[in-house]
Amino acid sequence: MLKQKLPLRGMASISYSFKRGNEAILETNTYHEPIRCNGKYLVRENNNMFELSYNDKEDNCTSSGVFYIKKEGAKYYIKGIGSEATIQEWLELEKG
Repeated sequence: MLKQKLPLRGMASISYSFKRGNEAILETNTYHEPIRCNGKYLVRENNNMFELSYNDKEDNCTSSGVFYIKKEGAKYYIKGIGSEATIQEWLELEKG
């Protein structure tokens, strides 16, 4: 499991747990902010980078809700989550 904590209006703890194969499960834990787009994501690997796109039943989420995970050395990074201030940045993930 990998985790990322982002400052919103407080702290958000977003946990990512992965299954083997072409699917990942996103679980979001936060306070102050609504939880959206939890569930199944398709995983595509390209050049040691993983592209995750939403593939579940929540009406307000679409497959255009994409984020990326990459590994550099022993560290993992994620891009495409958080607020407008962080959505284009690579943020380090913590292994949990």
